[in-house]
Amino acid sequence: MPTILEIIGVEPPRFLEGSSLNALMKDDSAASRFGQRPVFSESHSPMLLGPGRSLSPVLPPAFGVRLGSRKLARYRTPDGYRYEFYDLRSDPFEQRDLFPDQPQRASDLVGLIEGYEEQSARVRAQVEASQNAGPGSNQPQGALLDPEQEKKLRALGYLQ
Repeated sequence: MPTILEIIGVEPPRFLEGSSLNALMKDDSAASRFGQRPVFSESHSPMLLGPGRSLSPVLPPAFGVRLGSRKLARYRTPDGYRYEFYDLRSDPFEQRDLFPDQPQRASDLVGLIEGYEEQSARVRAQVEASQNAGPGSNQPQGALLDPEQEKKLRALGYLQ
């Protein structure tokens, strides 16, 4: 989100954490600054795990983290969590899930996902509170967007 906000010229709300990755699109030397920081992803869409994996429903949300060449995905299924772990240096197309045989290599990434999920829930709660807040409410400073910023984010699909 910080990347999109920078591209469209919108100052991010104060409570938003993260950094714009816009520099990576403009400057190859910026890649080294981001190489050893965790990059998180999350999906709130229902899905099935597809080809090469057993077909099973995935309940939202799903989370992922990449740190250097290591990537971990965590899916919530009706039976609990399912993890997939890949070393992208030796397996760039994610063909061999290492988690069943080497879960200890991903234990720090599991912790990162758990921390990110907690933080993400707090931020979502702040956003919801600011969207539901009326005039004179006790909302976080800088949490509301002006109408033009809101229009731009709606056009990009970030707000409903």
